[in-house]
Amino acid sequence: MKRKVLFGCLLALLFSAMFFSPAYAGSEYAERLMKTLGVSKKAGQEGLEQQRNLGQFMVTLSGIMNINTSLEMYKSDHGKFPDSLNKLMPSYLKSIPQGLSSQGNFPFVYEMKSGGKGYVVYCKGANFPDLNVPANFPRSESGKGDIADVYLKPGVVKPPYDARKASPDNKAGQELKACLMQFPDLIRKKDPVQAKKLKLQLTSLLSSNQLDDQEKALARNMIKTCEQIESGKIK
Repeated sequence: MKRKVLFGCLLALLFSAMFFSPAYAGSEYAERLMKTLGVSKKAGQEGLEQQRNLGQFMVTLSGIMNINTSLEMYKSDHGKFPDSLNKLMPSYLKSIPQGLSSQGNFPFVYEMKSGGKGYVVYCKGANFPDLNVPANFPRSESGKGDIADVYLKPGVVKPPYDARKASPDNKAGQELKACLMQFPDLIRKKDPVQAKKLKLQLTSLLSSNQLDDQEKALARNMIKTCEQIESGKIK
């Protein structure tokens, strides 16, 4: 179960880096996100402002996802959730992610529930009114599955993200997908030799300049994980 949670957390962290970067605010996923929020796409200067707000919202979602997965990894190691997000540093997070809105960065509110058996993470106040997001959202609460869902508003869950399917003609994309498929075995064995080999493959892919920005972000995060296994930080 611990390995299952660890791998699930790893993939969530990797894909959040890939799909929730500000550059992804004009993507197909962003359009699905707007549809879920019930927001119509604007044009001109208003459209640029909307895209900026959406990018900030996606950064905020990424922050909550990273906290969620780190909390699950902490619980997997300690048997309960921490009483403070600061307990996640430095073993699970180098720093605590923050939300981002037009007003600037803001901290997430974390509340431990049931003596460490559950938690709630949310954005305090109304930070995204232009996107039809009510006060104290987005938020997530543990208790349903290995990693908590993120709610955009009451009863509305963040739409799932799907890895971009590489075209058969996109050899670099196919190689990156093949590298990703090796991760379950790598996480299970935590073999430094295997990690080094995979890191070399990913480094070669990055240097080929055949990956798009999102694929590069994914490759860099995978390389970082390989380096942690090589150094013994992930055991």
